[in-house]
Amino acid sequence: MEESNKLLTFLIVFISCIHTITSSSNDALRCNKVHSDTYYLGQVCTLIGKTIDRSTDWNAQRPDQDSKSAGQIKTIIFQESTVSYVPPQLFNKFTTVHRLFMNETQLETIDSNSFDNAKHLKELYLNQNKLDTIAARTFSKAKQCHILDLSQNRIQNLDVDAFEGLSTVRKLLLNLNQISTLPQGVFQPLIQLNYLDLSNNNIETFVDGIFEHNRGLQSVDLSYNSIKVLSLNLNNNILITMLDVSNNVIEAASISRKPNADKVLTVYAGDNHWQCESLNQTITELDELNIKLTAHERSSFNGKSHVGPIDCLSTSFFSRSDINWPIVAFVVTAAIVFIIGAFVAIFCCRRRRRRGSVISVTLEPTNSTAFPVTILNSS
Repeated sequence: MEESNKLLTFLIVFISCIHTITSSSNDALRCNKVHSDTYYLGQVCTLIGKTIDRSTDWNAQRPDQDSKSAGQIKTIIFQESTVSYVPPQLFNKFTTVHRLFMNETQLETIDSNSFDNAKHLKELYLNQNKLDTIAARTFSKAKQCHILDLSQNRIQNLDVDAFEGLSTVRKLLLNLNQISTLPQGVFQPLIQLNYLDLSNNNIETFVDGIFEHNRGLQSVDLSYNSIKVLSLNLNNNILITMLDVSNNVIEAASISRKPNADKVLTVYAGDNHWQCESLNQTITELDELNIKLTAHERSSFNGKSHVGPIDCLSTSFFSRSDINWPIVAFVVTAAIVFIIGAFVAIFCCRRRRRRGSVISVTLEPTNSTAFPVTILNSS
């Protein structure tokens, strides 16, 4: 009996310990590590091995021992965690957080109320996740955000009001996604934007006034897309100095800018499908607007950029790159062989018809004298 009681007591204690450990490990927003960092200028909370999804029971979360210090946390970093959506409870607890690193967490969705209490958020890193769309006013309550990183996701669609309320954003990263179209006015709320990265997407075209309201814009990267005709109105973008449209399929370009613009705008436009006549005319026109069209290559050993001339395609027929010349050569060769074969066949037939067969006939007159006669049969 005594041994049974001891065994029962042991099991109760064991189960209690397991429950405590499990509860602690599943406490979704409990910091695994808190430390001060001079680089981030404040307390840093690191969340390691967390799992947050729709099934997370926020009512069952244990009270934090560091709840008093939660208001001092300025930076939150998720490591080796799986977060399917951005929980609004995050900003209910960490009310003064400035930076949120939720990259590489397999994030799939952002709710309309995810950032309702993110009143002090300045930097938001959601890169390397599984987001496929940005809905209207997703970040509208994060009114102090300066940096928004949405790169390396699966974004295909941007709602026209996706960035509503983000008037303080200066740096927006949308590179390495699957964006094909940019709605007119999608960047309009970003009145302080100075750097925009749209490289490595599927963009084919956009309206020429897409950056009309971004008066502070300085650099735009549109490289590695599918743009065929570049048409941009930069009359309001007096501060812009760099535009990268390299590695597209551009054949012609039209860029408007105020003639008295003081700053030189460098347009990197190499590795495209420029037609030589169009390119030469474009270079002349843009040079009058203080716009320098050039190619650039990055050195592999020192990382510096080198500018140079742009390669172009001659307008002659035999230099056209849109024609599959191996197939053309095959078809032409086959046609020549067919024609030669046809001529040979016709020639042989005619010669055979003209050739006669020789028939020997011997005529025997009544006086018994034989006269050999040769008849040519042409049938």
